[in-house]
Amino acid sequence: MRIFMCLFLVLGIILFKALQPVQADVIALQPGPGEGKDIWTTNVYSHAPGGGGPGGGIDNEWLEVGGWGDLYYTLIEFDLTNLPDVALSAKIELFVGKSKGNGNAEMYLDRITEFWDWTIQGTGSDLERLWWADRPLATQWDPNLLTSPIVGQWYSIDITGLYNAWQNGTYNNYGVQLRPFSTNNRWNEFYSSDYLDAPALRPKLVVEVSTLSLSFPLVGYTPYNVNVGAVFDHSVPDGFHKKDGIVRAYNGEEGKCQNGAAKYEKNGSISYFEGNILIKKCEKIGKGKGVWGYKNESGTVFLNGVINYPPPDNDFLWYDGHPGYDYSVGDGGLVQATADGKLYKAKKDSVNGGGWIKYHTFYIDHENGYSSWYLHCKNLEPAIESEIEQNGFASVYKGQVIAATGNKGVKGYHLHFEVRKGGYDHENVIDPYKEGLWE
Repeated sequence: MRIFMCLFLVLGIILFKALQPVQADVIALQPGPGEGKDIWTTNVYSHAPGGGGPGGGIDNEWLEVGGWGDLYYTLIEFDLTNLPDVALSAKIELFVGKSKGNGNAEMYLDRITEFWDWTIQGTGSDLERLWWADRPLATQWDPNLLTSPIVGQWYSIDITGLYNAWQNGTYNNYGVQLRPFSTNNRWNEFYSSDYLDAPALRPKLVVEVSTLSLSFPLVGYTPYNVNVGAVFDHSVPDGFHKKDGIVRAYNGEEGKCQNGAAKYEKNGSISYFEGNILIKKCEKIGKGKGVWGYKNESGTVFLNGVINYPPPDNDFLWYDGHPGYDYSVGDGGLVQATADGKLYKAKKDSVNGGGWIKYHTFYIDHENGYSSWYLHCKNLEPAIESEIEQNGFASVYKGQVIAATGNKGVKGYHLHFEVRKGGYDHENVIDPYKEGLWE
């Protein structure tokens, strides 16, 4: 009976972990008149004064999709400036204001592929509408038909993949086009950003983003009492592990080669440089190899009262071109998962070079655009190794012990730790202290 009860409890814990929702913030963008970029257009009647062709719509309080032998398309573009780089979900929400014809229409979702703005360019008789001939090029995004909306309700269009592709630079953001499946007198009538009677019913972009909160990766320590051996260098104009003679900490403190430099040698000793030798070293620092730290202009210690950056090396800021943080806790310190996710051994690492074989590099994909990266540990916990061998990854939960500190690929025992957002390359490495990610 005890065995079954224990098994039940274990399964319950696993299920609880699996069912925990990802913490998220919701951002809603709902532009009004003069701010929104949305309009409908049609291929036959121009709706211009005097009527006639060629086709063109009206910039009014409606967005129409459908047709009765002819075609009515709607185009919408949201300004993504200052919105998050990575979304857990992104949806366009449209309110269906009225019914028309034989009912509502199924639609296609297209990605617009070129610039468009009916207010500044066009081939028709005015710039008051998007003329059919001036429609931008578009390509179908969703291979499936969008279902028919219901009058008097919000209609949601999932564009998560497209939003993230816009934000990571895969595509330029020119918005989307809604195109009818058929033209048998079926219509969708949505309110536009020009709708005045009920502003809350205008089109909106709803973006859900992770409110990531990380546990510290070393059991028994916090981000502020652990011995920090090297900081994240915020002066990296050409990518990490390239030297520019400056190390900048997250709080703005700077060490510069010209103020005094030190270098860790391969045998573990430290060489210090001053005077004419320093000048020569600094002139060639971009071509130099090794781990370099620099003094500040005042000659005082760094990060005093900010983090635990101890002597004897705290009068130098280490090290030039460094991504992430080095935590000096000796051999065998317990390493834990910073948040739930899937743990992978890194076959390669575009930021630090090598990978699992060289540095025992592994990472946890938190499945919300963020990942935690660990280097130089001993072997992973046996259960995790076994799961990776079976599945290619191991599911881990926040606070789970996953490894122990070591010195794989380096001289001194320490944990190198990084957080990356929106990808795995140099531009994706972020500073958890500066971003406020520690819980």
